[in-house]
This record gives sequence, structure tokens and C-alpha cells, in this order.
Amino acid sequence: MNRSIKTTRNYDQFRFMRGNRAVNSLHLERLIDSMREKYVPTPIIINEDNEIIDGQHRFSAAKYLGLPLYYFRALNGSGLEEVRIINTNNRTWTNNDLLKSFMEKERDEYPDTFATKPYHLFDWLKRTYSLPFQTVMNLVGSDPFHRAVAFRKGNLKIKDFSQAKVDAIYLCAMKEFYEHWRK
Repeated sequence: MNRSIKTTRNYDQFRFMRGNRAVNSLHLERLIDSMREKYVPTPIIINEDNEIIDGQHRFSAAKYLGLPLYYFRALNGSGLEEVRIINTNNRTWTNNDLLKSFMEKERDEYPDTFATKPYHLFDWLKRTYSLPFQTVMNLVGSDPFHRAVAFRKGNLKIKDFSQAKVDAIYLCAMKEFYEHWRK
């Protein structure tokens, strides 16, 4: 049996599996935006009945955008139990994973000045003042939504590092007076 990855635009041959979790509209919108910006073909997994075991959101986004859909047929007998196993064992990238990845990119692109680049400065504030990720996000920029999107896409800009440092020092000074100083 050929277990290769195939491609199609015949979306109607696939169907959602009864009992699988519902498609999350916010996640779908974000995925559509991402795929519209840059499509990275990632196969969905289907069973012998063409039910989607993994990739409902990718399927829906590709169908919406009219993009080629890549798919792989799992072993016969794959069903809802396999759906649960796949989704239970998946782990998405955390903000700290992204931070580390973008720091490596800065190090590669700016070998002599990487320590002065946004993700390295962000990490320095976080480590030096023992601040949670979200607190540092608040210190380095102005608009929370756009700042978070920019961070995740590798476009972090630090509005005023000197001010962020002053604010971090001030937060640390609150330690003895307020138990939630880090927030």
C-alpha cells in the first residue's frame, strides 16, 4: 500500500469525524491569516473513510483559501482514539520557545551586535529582574495586541529600553511592600 503524502483540491472527499472537538473560529481565523501570508503545506491525517484524524483547522483554512490540501492516509482502523492521542500529545510553541528561537536568529544575523537586538534585550530584562514574560511584554511596548503578534512573528520592537529598565527597577523596589510586585 502506498503511504505517500498526496495533494488535492477536492475538499468534498473529506469529512470531519463525529466526536472530534469542534473547529475553533478564532484559531481558524489566525490560521487563515497565517496561510494567506505564507503557506507552509502541512499534511492532514485521514483514515480509510476519509475522516480527518488530525488537521481539521488546516483543512478548513486550505479549503477557505482554495489552497492545495496535502494529506496522508493513516493505518486502517484509525479513529477517535487516535484523534485523542494525537491531540493529547501535541505541544505548541510557548512564548519562551519563540524567544529562544528568535534569539538564535539574532545571533546568526548579527554575530557582533546580537546582545543589543530586541529579543536579547527582552530576555535580559526577564532574567535580570526575574520578571514574568507578560510583565516584560508590558514594559517594552505600548499596544498589547499588536505587540504580542509582532513578538510571535519575529518583529518585536522595544519602544524605549531605558524606560523599560527604569520601570523594571521600580517593580523590583516594590518587592518588600507588595506581594504581587512581579505582576
